[in-house]
Amino acid sequence: IAADEAVVELYPDAGMRIIVSVPEGDLPRIEPGMTVQYLLPGQEGSAEPLNGTVEKVSLLPDEDTTYGTTYTVYIILETAEPLRYGMTLTVLIP
Repeated sequence: IAADEAVVELYPDAGMRIIVSVPEGDLPRIEPGMTVQYLLPGQEGSAEPLNGTVEKVSLLPDEDTTYGTTYTVYIILETAEPLRYGMTLTVLIP
């Protein structure tokens, strides 16, 4: 540890969100307040999905991607217990 160097970074669980880029064609199926499910890495087909609630959908498109125009969707978690910042998840949108 050096002088003026950060020793630890704290991230409150209450601030955790899932951030998803959704193709423009899928936006009509998504609205704030709806429940979506997500899977942790390696859980595909082997575990019950966890639930989250769509908090908001960005009105501005993301930068162009290989998937065409996408929009950012923010999802609030029912529980942040199994998650870590920076994880990659699979989000299931009905």
